[in-house]
Amino acid sequence: MRFLPRSYRNYQRDVSDGAQSSIVLACVGWICRNFPEAPVKLEQRKDTDWELVDDHDLLDLLERPNRFYSGVALWHATLFDWTIYGNAYWIKVKSRGGKLLQLWYTPQSLISPVADDKKFIKGYEYRPPGYEPIKLDVEDVV
Repeated sequence: MRFLPRSYRNYQRDVSDGAQSSIVLACVGWICRNFPEAPVKLEQRKDTDWELVDDHDLLDLLERPNRFYSGVALWHATLFDWTIYGNAYWIKVKSRGGKLLQLWYTPQSLISPVADDKKFIKGYEYRPPGYEPIKLDVEDVV
């Protein structure tokens, strides 16, 4: 039996998750560039109809999630992780009163869900480099 050239190639070993492949990154780059072009819309249900909400804090946060980067940068990083690894995370920063103030992209390699027998996900463990792991509630992670 004859095999085609490279038929014994271990692509999982050679390409890994695809983050080093120019072919994969060309597709991911296209997604990251084009996704933010669609305008974000927020709707709320009123009886049986949906009503467009023009003024809401969430819309402002998605445009400017924190003072260090834009909503487009947040989406780029999020879409990269989601496309390559299948998971993407944002950490919510809230006021003492519980109001959502900021959103922070968190690389999927630094955060993981924590589960137990009673709940599917009971929280998250955030592992910033050089620091002890930080436990986060489910409500504090997107």
